[in-house]
Amino acid sequence: MKKLLVIFLFTSILAGIAGTSSALPLVNGNFDSIQNYSPDKGLVNKIKLDEMVSGQWDVYDSIEGWRSGDSDSGVEIQYNTVVQAHSQNFYVELDSHPYPNSNSSITQTVFLDRGMYNLSFWYMARTHTPNDNGIDFWIYNSNLTPQEDPLLSGSADGVRDDFMDWLEYSYSFNVETAADYELMFSATGIENTLGGFLDDVEIIPTPEPAPMLLLGLGLLGFAAVGRRNLKK
Repeated sequence: MKKLLVIFLFTSILAGIAGTSSALPLVNGNFDSIQNYSPDKGLVNKIKLDEMVSGQWDVYDSIEGWRSGDSDSGVEIQYNTVVQAHSQNFYVELDSHPYPNSNSSITQTVFLDRGMYNLSFWYMARTHTPNDNGIDFWIYNSNLTPQEDPLLSGSADGVRDDFMDWLEYSYSFNVETAADYELMFSATGIENTLGGFLDDVEIIPTPEPAPMLLLGLGLLGFAAVGRRNLKK
């Protein structure tokens, strides 16, 4: 009886640990927050983000959780303008206004503990022109540059003909040193204020292999019960 109790308690603890994996506090990953942005009005259309309505767009120096590069045009937010957002209302286009030099970037600092993680985001090409809709991304140590030994890097690209809907990109990566890391997205290709769309960005810890331990302990529990029944 004591053995079964120990197995039950240990299994319950592991189940609790396995069930705690959730999205990290990546702020405003779906770009739908209308708080803590700068400036009060957009740089192009002079629209306050909290007053924007469907069909409108504007460019901001920063939005909640994300900052644009010092020399960038800014973060262009669209409210179901060209396409319907994958999230609630807003999505980002990084080939921002004004023209020229319109390719921009957004970056967020996030603390990552040691372990395995998954980065996911949703992407859609805007134009039918090749090399016009690219978005590069990096996860890298805050003390380095994106090109210096990034934890993860890649690119999303395509033409509108390839996209019937939003497409999810998903990548696994390993963190060996707990530290602050930068998650950065940057537009690439033709600078014409028409680029790829980005929405629903997440970084999620990959669950530890607790389910396998739970399965093994569960089988041990059944075996113990079986032996006990045979002795009766």
